[in-house]
Amino acid sequence: MSSLLKIPLILADSFCMRITATPPNPPLSPGQHILYIPDWRERFLRSLAWPSVVLRTISHTLNVLQICLIIASHNRTGALSSYILLHAAPAACNERLTITPVFAVGLGITIAGTVLRVLCYRTLGRHFTFELSLQPTHKLIARGPYAFVRHPSYTALMVTLVGGWMTLALRGSYVWECVLWEQRGTFGRGVIGIWAGVALAVVASLVLRMPREDEILRKRFREEWNEWKRAVPWKIVPWIF
Repeated sequence: MSSLLKIPLILADSFCMRITATPPNPPLSPGQHILYIPDWRERFLRSLAWPSVVLRTISHTLNVLQICLIIASHNRTGALSSYILLHAAPAACNERLTITPVFAVGLGITIAGTVLRVLCYRTLGRHFTFELSLQPTHKLIARGPYAFVRHPSYTALMVTLVGGWMTLALRGSYVWECVLWEQRGTFGRGVIGIWAGVALAVVASLVLRMPREDEILRKRFREEWNEWKRAVPWKIVPWIF
């Protein structure tokens, strides 16, 4: 029964990943911004078009597979259930797709990161874009989560990715129980490896982007930005970094 109770939690995990990795506003056209820095970091992150699609697609696919296995394991008489259990799961691995402590903690981390991410979306409103740019109506926002760290949306994304890894690839997940340790799991290991690689590339690009973003805002807002930095010296983690 605990595996059936896991289904709504898996759906919540997918919902959080979709929110976190989907731009809240459409990309700006050339006439809508006064500054855009097209270096390699921005060419990678300007999407997060393809990185976010990769992360979402892999997450959703693995979650759908896990849900199908859970349902099939509770209804073994149907032809479709038999096919799923035969081709998508080694013997008895579906019985281990339960709510484990690491899954519960990972989901909690994912939800916390998503809530913070949404708060950042709402605080910046139409000015929140995935590409690094300045709009003519841009103002320096120092309220909400931006009163604690200067890049809280990056904090939120990194937190969500950590939680997503815990729910997708650690004990109790489809990857851990049915793919990672199986001889025929090479393709599955490659898929989760791609997810991890893209996630790490996104995090690295964000970390490298922060100094550029700070410099652009400093030049634009001058003393207002300097006052904000004095009040909020931390970039992504209060009192640490």
